[in-house]
Amino acid sequence: MLGVGAPLVTASAPLGFFSIEFAGEPFFANMVVDGWKSSQAQFVLGLAFVFLISFYPLLTFGCLWASDVMEGYSGFLHETGILLAWAQAGAAMLNLAENVLLVPVLIGRDFSLARAVLICAAAKYAVILAALIFMAYAAITAALGRTSNLRKAAYRSS
Repeated sequence: MLGVGAPLVTASAPLGFFSIEFAGEPFFANMVVDGWKSSQAQFVLGLAFVFLISFYPLLTFGCLWASDVMEGYSGFLHETGILLAWAQAGAAMLNLAENVLLVPVLIGRDFSLARAVLICAAAKYAVILAALIFMAYAAITAALGRTSNLRKAAYRSS
């Protein structure tokens, strides 16, 4: 998705599509959109709707996997993983709301919605970041746990 949005990286939008998500104010949103070709921005927004179908289920399953990994280490972390898995549905709804709010921004040039887009984007990315950190922690814990178990098995056999 980042490669598709490359034409949206401009002097007024150094972060590409992220620039409109985090503009926050009508003035800045107007600056961002003025530097874009309308058709490119609308195409990326269309992909963002399709992106919802695959990304959030993937994050949900990742959180459930991480929750299973953490079950043997901590009941609290196991429950946290389940909570983060459910939170992905909320993040998907925030993403959907953000995309719907961006339609009038990009097509109708109604920049009054910039702050609502920012709120949706910030909350969405906070949930995504929490899930990614949790999954990374579980992956490292699993890898270290396997290494520790292999060492114990090697020690017992010698």
